[in-house]
Amino acid sequence: MATRDELKQFFETGDTPTAAQFAALIDAFIHQQDDRAQVSESGLGLGITNPKNRLDVLGAVGIGVGVAGEQSAPMNGLRVAGISHLEGGLQVGAGHAVQEISNDPTLAANSATALPTQQAVRQYLDELLVGSVSAFATDTAPLGWLACDGRALLRAQYPKLFERIGIRFGAGDGSTTFNLPDLRGEFVRGWDRSRGVDEGRTLGTSQSHMLQGHTHHEQGNGHYHWGWHEADHVPVLGSGYLGGHLNAFSSSLGRNQRTEFARVSLGDPAATSHGPTAVGPETRPRNVALLYCIKH
Repeated sequence: MATRDELKQFFETGDTPTAAQFAALIDAFIHQQDDRAQVSESGLGLGITNPKNRLDVLGAVGIGVGVAGEQSAPMNGLRVAGISHLEGGLQVGAGHAVQEISNDPTLAANSATALPTQQAVRQYLDELLVGSVSAFATDTAPLGWLACDGRALLRAQYPKLFERIGIRFGAGDGSTTFNLPDLRGEFVRGWDRSRGVDEGRTLGTSQSHMLQGHTHHEQGNGHYHWGWHEADHVPVLGSGYLGGHLNAFSSSLGRNQRTEFARVSLGDPAATSHGPTAVGPETRPRNVALLYCIKH
């Protein structure tokens, strides 16, 4: 193949090309053929011989000015700047013909032929995530998010968020504001609409702490006691004693029969083979504190 480097060599050395070499040089000029570009009846080839399409490219391509402040060609792939209209389609990979570049923020166009702009994708995600709650390992909410601290917000200032959550977490002043969920120090529980595990709940409602009723078997003689606080019907547990008027539950007495118990000393909690006791003012699992935020 005759190239510009070969022609340059003839001028530098003063050699006279043979008839065949001269014919090849003339043919290269006519067809603009060299080691970087080749024109055939089918089209133009860049870095490739015998192009089969209007444009065949081997390697990375940059079109227009540098993208994102970069003035050099891309290391891989295709970078295009300054193109506002795509006519005739663009083949991206095997079987993916892009017919248009779309700025539709709903991404409703045919995804097989429309290539969305960065702006369209960002607007779509912003709209999709409004009202979602995520935990962040930062002490402040990131851009576009608000800490779930229960504060009141203006409905007119955050219309999309108000449209999604309404007054579910508080009606604010009743007319111009609404409240964010307050997740400070809270565990989040999956809403049970039909499973029957946490029946009767309304989305966004909170629950107080609770300890399931249970029995304590006294070791040695095999009998046991049930303790139930009469005032608010919760189990009586803790260091010290069970005493006073209690409701006794057993197969022989029946449920809710009133009876008298002597005060029974339980003693302080002690360590077992499962590890040391962890006694405090609340019942909780192991946990890590993160900042819950809501997308607005």
